[in-house]
Amino acid sequence: MFIDCINLIYPNLCCLCGVSLSRIDTQWCLTCDLSLPRTFQWDELENVIFNSLKGEWPITFASSYVFFKKGNNVQNLMNLFKYKGEKEIGLKLGACYGQELKSIDILKDLDLIIPVPLHPAKLLKRGFNQAEILSNGISSELGVEVSSDILVRNVKNVTQTKKSRYDRWLNVDKIFELKQPTLLNNKHILLVDDVFTTGATVGSCLSALFSANNIRVSVVTIACAD
Repeated sequence: MFIDCINLIYPNLCCLCGVSLSRIDTQWCLTCDLSLPRTFQWDELENVIFNSLKGEWPITFASSYVFFKKGNNVQNLMNLFKYKGEKEIGLKLGACYGQELKSIDILKDLDLIIPVPLHPAKLLKRGFNQAEILSNGISSELGVEVSSDILVRNVKNVTQTKKSRYDRWLNVDKIFELKQPTLLNNKHILLVDDVFTTGATVGSCLSALFSANNIRVSVVTIACAD
């Protein structure tokens, strides 16, 4: 009864279409959820994300959850999450993806989840690392610990927005560092980021991660460019 009264005063609405949410829905409604353009890349090892990275780094697995396109609901969710501070959206996105990743045999032996880090100045300005929130959502389903202090960003690079593919790679070259690489020796790591475009940021992270001995790295991002 109390919850019903609260909902009358502060209705629980879908963040995408504005309809009232059912008791079992959170953040966005079932209709909007079904409309999200899922990639289903996790069902195929040889997908576009994996193939774009494997030539340079010996990754174990890679995939994205949904397609990001200007004006679509994925962009709307990511904008609410990253720029409006609606962290629950990020947690739900991560958890939804985690539910799919639970069925992937090659990920059964994961030891640690590592989010792509923000520079401390950017973290202070935004107040949170979006990749860490997504990682926490994935962790809630996979039961794998998240570590945010092993991989660090030492260089505050300028935004990647509107940069060419080549300039994106130059912009993130050697900006990450692995603290105490021996902690990751013989481990299987899941690297998590929000959006995959050219792969420049993820690639720079991989360069740092593979300084550990006998490390295996898998990569997931919530979205990738359509």
